Amino acid sequence: MRKVGWFIGGLFLSIALVACGKEVTKKETSTSTTATSTQVENSEASISIKTDDDSTDYKVNVKKTKNLLEALKAVTEVTEDKGFITAIGGVEQNAAENKYWLIKINGKMAEKGAADIALQAGDKVEFYLGSF
Repeated sequence: MRKVGWFIGGLFLSIALVACGKEVTKKETSTSTTATSTQVENSEASISIKTDDDSTDYKVNVKKTKNLLEALKAVTEVTEDKGFITAIGGVEQNAAENKYWLIKINGKMAEKGAADIALQAGDKVEFYLGSF
């Protein structure tokens, strides 16, 4: 009789564990599917170019560009010198006034140059003339 009790208890415990395991799997699958759907729907990043007098905004498809510099060149004229951006849309940096083209990505200063930054869907990029 005692063996039957242990067997029934073990059976209920096994069923409970299997049921919990399937529930976790369902949640993980649901989350993964949602994230994938969002990425497919949104493949754009925004680029803002700000000067003292003007601000221009662009949308770029991140799947069609290799890096931020390529995306910027797709929407406006860019002049470079040894890998550094010296002019955007005809607006040049001014070393005498200590104003250079700087980059913020999602509100944070970029730690790399535009050619070394891979854009992600939803990124908000800002180019602006500033001092550092």
